[in-house]
Amino acid sequence: MNKPADVTIIIPHYREPRSNAALRICLDCIVANTTINYELLVASAYDPERDLYPLFNAMVAQATAEYVLFLNSDMFLAPDWAAPFMEARTPDTIFAGVLVEPGAIGVNDRNVTRDFGMTPERFRRDEFEAYAASGDTVPAGYGWTMPSLHHRDTFLSLGGFDTHLGHFPYEPLDLMYIDKWITSGRKTQRVRSYCYHLQHWSDKDEQDKAVRHVG
Repeated sequence: MNKPADVTIIIPHYREPRSNAALRICLDCIVANTTINYELLVASAYDPERDLYPLFNAMVAQATAEYVLFLNSDMFLAPDWAAPFMEARTPDTIFAGVLVEPGAIGVNDRNVTRDFGMTPERFRRDEFEAYAASGDTVPAGYGWTMPSLHHRDTFLSLGGFDTHLGHFPYEPLDLMYIDKWITSGRKTQRVRSYCYHLQHWSDKDEQDKAVRHVG
């Protein structure tokens, strides 16, 4: 009998050659760097005209694990990323990791600016993973909305992302959900789990930016 998954990893994905290159690294990092039982859901039919938030809601409903991890296909998880999430997990808290971004676009002050490459081909995985292994501090405050760990049934009981309020990319329904979560008296917490983000890599304009291809 197979042991149930500890977490369902949820990834929406835009099927396009350069975006696919990022997904291959994303999936390889999951396979190589995950030390727990996991279920993987990838919505490979996603395209820029399809709203992300209903897609996330549907994938959470489909998940079989008690906890779900939201991830993008241009995000690369560091070795043993799951342990801090699993050790801290509780239904009344949303957990965020430490998101490292190269600065191809502005880096939110919740995240860490560190350049380990701005395209899939230029991603210096060994350097990033060494950096993640040496990190001994976690920035203050709650982190970014992805990667983040959610209790599946609690997410669904709160209605998930409220698609009546608007749609991607015009309304940040993920941030609105976090606000609703906190207002309900529940908690957020950051854990020492590192992830590297190419930043909007599925956007063709971002893929073609000169800053990503120099140096």
